[in-house]
Formats: sequence, structure tokens, C-alpha cells
Amino acid sequence: MLQHFGCHDITSRQYNILKLNDTVLTKVDRCKYLGVMIDSDLKWQSHVDLEYSKLLKFTGIFYKLRCFLSAYVLRLLHFAFVHSQILYGIDVYANTCHDQLYKLCVLNKILRIIQNKPLCSPVVQLYKSYNTLPIPELHHFQLPCLVFKYFNCKEKLPTIFTNFFTLNSEIHTHNT
Repeated sequence: MLQHFGCHDITSRQYNILKLNDTVLTKVDRCKYLGVMIDSDLKWQSHVDLEYSKLLKFTGIFYKLRCFLSAYVLRLLHFAFVHSQILYGIDVYANTCHDQLYKLCVLNKILRIIQNKPLCSPVVQLYKSYNTLPIPELHHFQLPCLVFKYFNCKEKLPTIFTNFFTLNSEIHTHNT
């Protein structure tokens, strides 16, 4: 018998039913929307796991290809298949805690494989030679890019961002 918040039995709890056009919507743990896995708690672990499984297959592929392709072509392939996958939705899923992102961050071994560097080579140098950033820094870079687009190129953003930001001058008259 459970006595929590006045409930005596879990089965006796009343849940609100959510309908859309007379169709009852059922609660799910996670769903995929536009390629981003959204979980019910917005912890993004399911999306990170999905991305990790997608990107992990490239370690073996790049390991085999590095002997046959030039460094230039390998770099192009990295940006086409790995970097673009990481970048898509980073504004959303990288808002999770660093521990959740760690699984994706260790995939810098792909850069090490492509560049044919030893395990002791600094990770910072791997990203620097490709002129890119690790996932947490890439996320921090993308946020100001969103703000810039909002104020300078609103037509390039989805309409949902029309009233996304509020200027301080619209709230108060203090010079901030």
C-alpha cells in the first residue's frame, strides 16, 4: 500500500487524458522528431545514445580508409558524415550535463584515426588541425550564432523563433 501525496494505491490515481482532434495521445518514454530523440525527462540520453551508435560505425570505416585516401578527402568525409551529425540539433541536446555528453566526446578517436595520430597526441591539437571544436565548445559557439541570426537574418530561422528573445529595452528603460 503506497501512501504518498494522499494516494493510497497507484492504480487509483487519476491521470489527465490528452486529446488531439478526438484522438487520445498516449505518453511515451521517448520519440524521434526531425532526427532528434526526445525523451520524456528531456535528459537527452536517448539522443546521445542514438548519435553514439550512428557515429561509432565510422571508427572502423575511417580506420580502413585512411590507408587509401588522402588527408584532404578524409577531412571532407569527416565533415560530411561525422561533424554534420554532431552539429545537427546540438543547440538542443548539448544542454544536458557534461556526463551525458561524455559518450559523444570520446569519439574524438575518429579524429585521431583520420589524422593517423598516436594515442598520446593532445585532443586539442586534433580539433585545431581540422579548425573545429569539441562538442561542449561547439555548443557554446552555436548559441551566439543563433542570437546573431535572430537579430540579423530572421528569415533564415523557423517562424517559431519570431518572438524568441526579448530586448532589455522592451522590459525597462535602464541603460543596460
